[in-house]
Amino acid sequence: MRIMRRATARRCLLGVVAGGLVVGQAAFVGGTAKAETSAKPRTATFDAAIAAEVGGLFPRTPLSADFTGDDIPDIAVSVSSTQQVPGLAILVGDGRGGLTDLLQTTLPGNARACDLAAGDLDRNGTMDLAVATCESGPTPVWLLLGNGDGTFEQGQQVDGGTLIAHPAIGDLDGDGKPDLVVGKTIGGSTIYFGKGNGSVAKPRDYPNLNTSHVDPLDVTGDGALDLALPGLGTMVNNGDGTFTGPRYPSFSSSGGAYVDLDEDGNLDGAGVDGSGRHVYVGAGQGDGSYDLVTTLELPVTQTTSIAGGDFTGDGHGDLIVNGDGPMVYLLAGRGDFSFDAPVAFATGSQQLTTGDLDGSPAVDLLSVTTDPGLVYTALGGPRGLGAARQVPSAVPGELALGDVNGDGRTDVVTAGGILPADGGIWSALGANLNRGKGRFSATVVTRVREESAGAGVAALTLADVNGDG
Repeated sequence: MRIMRRATARRCLLGVVAGGLVVGQAAFVGGTAKAETSAKPRTATFDAAIAAEVGGLFPRTPLSADFTGDDIPDIAVSVSSTQQVPGLAILVGDGRGGLTDLLQTTLPGNARACDLAAGDLDRNGTMDLAVATCESGPTPVWLLLGNGDGTFEQGQQVDGGTLIAHPAIGDLDGDGKPDLVVGKTIGGSTIYFGKGNGSVAKPRDYPNLNTSHVDPLDVTGDGALDLALPGLGTMVNNGDGTFTGPRYPSFSSSGGAYVDLDEDGNLDGAGVDGSGRHVYVGAGQGDGSYDLVTTLELPVTQTTSIAGGDFTGDGHGDLIVNGDGPMVYLLAGRGDFSFDAPVAFATGSQQLTTGDLDGSPAVDLLSVTTDPGLVYTALGGPRGLGAARQVPSAVPGELALGDVNGDGRTDVVTAGGILPADGGIWSALGANLNRGKGRFSATVVTRVREESAGAGVAALTLADVNGDG
């Protein structure tokens, strides 16, 4: 059974004033936020991540490919629990990072979907899917053959073990036919070699390879797809679809992002610690191993997901890491294992994935949130991501927007209480001046008056009260 309905796609500008952090405020209407000033009315335009509903809760594994045959990337996501029926969701792309129709496909027995992979299994020019279910007991992986319009026909079923399986698709033995890898957390993993007609042949088991994720990727640069594992582990392809390993670096991390960060032609690796705020960057040695180069610390409590690519379109490899709440942090690379200071953007912050949604040189970001289940897109570009950018303020509290220095740019002004080093409780104004291209100055703090413990700022409005323009 298939269900088709219109997706609710919308721009989400997340407004927060807490803990000394200011994010584009909720005066966001139709892509613009009106500056509050009577003398010089201006309109400041803000980027915002696009979010689309997927009909329920717990979307997983967003990936981009052309599922509808119009040469425009779409997004597929598995949905493990929905308000209607579980299964697979295809969000149709508009070529500009936006998402239009939502196409839903149910699995046999209305099974819940927990992971998926895309590839042209029958070599007919349309994208197919391998979808892992997450029911109790045996968890099969279904091959779904694409019709070229975002819908699918049921294909072969293969064994996914007893827990959630993790499929991946790629030509592992170099015969031109896509193969299927089924990673499993217990009981070992399995490679099913493709026949080129949408089905797969007798499997080859790797009983000692237990993994929560697998990604076919040429880590060694020899033209054969290796298997990248969580924690920057590697199963090295011997060139014929057999593998040795796994091989792990000397440092411990979770997740994994692969991008050439020093421009030596080898893929480098970066991971997060999963329980703290650290990012570990390792130099790829071209043999599937990594040597630790640097450890970065982010201003967050915990980071669990990381993605790599040229998000700014400048030719250098970058990293994006999630943080607390609906925030991701861009670490813009300089091509030598060094990075610009992290910049935070408001968007979905779970299961960070990359894709090309608009055909530009910059890599785009896909992500999700659960409860409610939303899929987010944020386009990459010279300013980072097309999403609300975080502006740190030394004066947390009320927020207003306006041109306070007469340079034609909309500045960020806050009002609230501060505790200065010389003592006392003061109400104060904080101004972060707009320097252009999404950059803001450090907070210029102006003390207003000393307060008692029960007093403070309740509202803030900007206006030209003395008529000097």
